[in-house]
Amino acid sequence: SKTGYSLPPIYCGSQPDDLSKVHDKPEHMSRKTRKKRPAKKKVEVVEEEEETGEESPSLFSPSTLIRLLFRPKVLLVLAVTVTGLFFFQKVKQQIPDLSQREEYQIETKELSLQPAPPHYVPIDIVDQVIKRSKLPARVSLLDQGLVLKIADAFQKHPWVEKVISVRKTNTVEVEILFRKPAAMVELKQGLFPVDNAGVLLPPEDFSVSDARRFP
Repeated sequence: SKTGYSLPPIYCGSQPDDLSKVHDKPEHMSRKTRKKRPAKKKVEVVEEEEETGEESPSLFSPSTLIRLLFRPKVLLVLAVTVTGLFFFQKVKQQIPDLSQREEYQIETKELSLQPAPPHYVPIDIVDQVIKRSKLPARVSLLDQGLVLKIADAFQKHPWVEKVISVRKTNTVEVEILFRKPAAMVELKQGLFPVDNAGVLLPPEDFSVSDARRFP
């Protein structure tokens, strides 16, 4: 116009693309900035061992055992145990050995057989057992292994079928089941007595008259 004052241009319809971009906020201004948390590092024991080539110490390794042994409580227990064993041996030496005293010993030949042996069993059966098994002439009733020794000695004798029991009282009572002769087996060497199971009995315990009584 003539006055020198010009109005800003008025646009009808949609504004130009470049003008619309002027009014838009930048994308980085519209969103809140979020801080990223650092990812947790996963500790993989197996991978670390494979990478480093080192293994965890074993429970039975020398270093672990040394650490366990030298703990105060362990050392205290060991000290008490060793001291107790030492004093026990000293006290044991001061106690008299009662098994060697005469009142606790018996003659081995005085063993009592229950029931009494049958007539066909030799009367010196106890002496035979002592001789065969090499039992001592005297035994102590305080001997913890006496029962087993006597049972084993009698069980090995050919006249004994079974040792039923061995009891210690003021003596030693042995309950025995004896074998019973059933027949005489005739061979070139002579007659041999056997029981019902075919077990050979001592021929020297039979006389000629005894042999005639058996088929």
